[in-house]
Amino acid sequence: MSGKLYIGHKLRRLRERHALSQAALATRLGVSPSYLNQIENNQRPLTVPVLLRIAQVLDVDLARLVEDEESRLVADLREALNDPLFGGDGIPLAELRNAAAASPDLAKRVLALYRSFRQADERLHALTEDLSKGGGEMRTGRAHFPYEEVRDFFLLPGQLRWRVGRSRRGAGEGRGVQSRPDV
Repeated sequence: MSGKLYIGHKLRRLRERHALSQAALATRLGVSPSYLNQIENNQRPLTVPVLLRIAQVLDVDLARLVEDEESRLVADLREALNDPLFGGDGIPLAELRNAAAASPDLAKRVLALYRSFRQADERLHALTEDLSKGGGEMRTGRAHFPYEEVRDFFLLPGQLRWRVGRSRRGAGEGRGVQSRPDV
């Protein structure tokens, strides 16, 4: 293992998932509760022997415990939050690391929200471009707004007279009602 390993927030989530107190987990690991507290608050790095005991006691895969998903999450957050949409200066890297470590699910949801915004923004730009080039019609040639559908249905040449004339003739036939010729 190269470098120091700080996985305090991940360890805290695992401990809470197993419904253990810090004191109970510290006893199972053979360390003091204050040492475990320092590890969980990223004030002390995790040693290899303690890491091995954590994997054994909490029945977790070592690779899953030390995987560097957090670095990828921090990089994605940094890229997203440096978007001009958010304005101002970027968020310091230390704050991004803390946010990703403390609340990875929240960070993932922020990224999902940002991606959805980007996709919607791209669709908006594409629609704007289509409208400016096509004179209000989409590429399919169909009306694009509901009021245009209604307008086209009633006001296209011959449509209104044909629909009104047909319904008048159909309603009065067989009852002795004479239909007037279309005007």
